[in-house]
Amino acid sequence: MIVFITNIQNKGKTLTLVHTLAELLMNGGYSPKEVAGNLTIRMRGYTKYKNEELRAYIEDMLKNEVRHKVVLIDEVDGVYPARFWNRGRQTEQLLGLWQDFKLFNWFIMTGHIGNAGSDLIVRAAATVYIEPTYIKGEDKIYINGYDKRSRSPFYQTIHPASAMFPFYKRWEPIK
Repeated sequence: MIVFITNIQNKGKTLTLVHTLAELLMNGGYSPKEVAGNLTIRMRGYTKYKNEELRAYIEDMLKNEVRHKVVLIDEVDGVYPARFWNRGRQTEQLLGLWQDFKLFNWFIMTGHIGNAGSDLIVRAAATVYIEPTYIKGEDKIYINGYDKRSRSPFYQTIHPASAMFPFYKRWEPIK
């Protein structure tokens, strides 16, 4: 499954990513040792990579048909930027994303709203789109989502949203 979480800054994208990960760990049959990403998650067994290392990890995953993994890509615009769409290697890496379902892999990524930020293949491969809106005074995130497989919208609320804050470094720059 490829989940793309998008909005402007400070609307709860990364918090929604962490919440989605928590759901997969509690109810999806995944363990922390099967999770890697480019942000700090406070969880034993999780592997953190810098953006360049994460690209290499994903390339290896897709090339070698690695199964049953969860990949977190915070600020995907910095990992697979649109400006490099014409680089053959990036395109080859990303074409393997469409094997996610067969390999039981999840790619959960955040990106800024608009079409200019991340590689077109990243957006095209996404099967679920989520637009979170964080309301600090209510301690809630309202989710407007769309599932391309069922062609249907869905709505959800994360409350209390602040319950996710201890599990990741909210103010850490992604590099």
